Amino acid sequence: MKAVRRSNATGSFSWIGSDGWSARSLVSNGNEPEVEGTLSVQPQANPVRGFEEYFLNLTVENNRRNPWFVGEYFLNLTVETTLEFWEDHFHCRYPNSSRTPYNQKYVRLCTTKERLSRSEMAFEGQLQFVSDAVLAFAHAFRNMHQDLCHGRPGLCDVMKPIKGTELLKYLRKVDFAGLSGDKFRFDLNGDGPARYNIIHFKQNTPGKYEWVRVGEYMEGELRLNMSEIQFKLGHRQLPESVCSLPCDQGQAKKYVEGESCCWHCFNCTQYQLFLPDSPEADVTARRKEWENMRTVSPYFLTPAPVTPTSPSNTHRPQ
Repeated sequence: MKAVRRSNATGSFSWIGSDGWSARSLVSNGNEPEVEGTLSVQPQANPVRGFEEYFLNLTVENNRRNPWFVGEYFLNLTVETTLEFWEDHFHCRYPNSSRTPYNQKYVRLCTTKERLSRSEMAFEGQLQFVSDAVLAFAHAFRNMHQDLCHGRPGLCDVMKPIKGTELLKYLRKVDFAGLSGDKFRFDLNGDGPARYNIIHFKQNTPGKYEWVRVGEYMEGELRLNMSEIQFKLGHRQLPESVCSLPCDQGQAKKYVEGESCCWHCFNCTQYQLFLPDSPEADVTARRKEWENMRTVSPYFLTPAPVTPTSPSNTHRPQ
């Protein structure tokens, strides 16, 4: 976007963004005039029920199993305990924790009364995909176990070891409602549900920009609210997307090399005449006097200059 601005090309492009940069401040912040009008797709995800409450109630004491909160590593043949996430989040050193390169900068000791709060946490909006992936494997393992082990607890001999090709067959057949409430299943190509939001970067008032949702794509069906789409403030007209516009009268088209539908238009010069038998000929133009024939065609000839006295005795090209 900075290159667009340096080239004075702001407003010359209409962007279609992938989900890799949709609604990201890294793209739009400071580049609002260049990004204005962008349409982008964003994987549609809903909150995983209960996750925020579960996560916000975690502490060092009740979450000893999570290495993200409490990790252990060997140093000089002794086990050292680290609490890197907790110490980094609250900018303090937890009592009795090992000194590491990461907590040396913290002088203040943690009180052990610190608690996570929603206002200080930014939860990943695409968590549903992680949850669905884990549940897909869980359902596949369960169905495989029921078929091969017939309900016996633990892994039976048939599943030791588990064959990946067999597990894949069960994985392709899973069908369940995830923790977000959405149905999940793989399609015939082995892809997950195609659910996307269509978002649009627009200028609502002079200098005020925002990403807004203008539609969705749900498993093969596209829905767009065209009344919400505005590529430029004050201009509702949609941008044209064509390779080449029709040439004007008195111009000839010359096709771009290697292209069958893109061309450049050139003005016909004096004494350049239209050939009626060319494949570009306009049938109605055949009936006109040749001196008035200036139409779109890559086929033209340049005869010797003549001075016709009247249309009746004008020489016509054969």
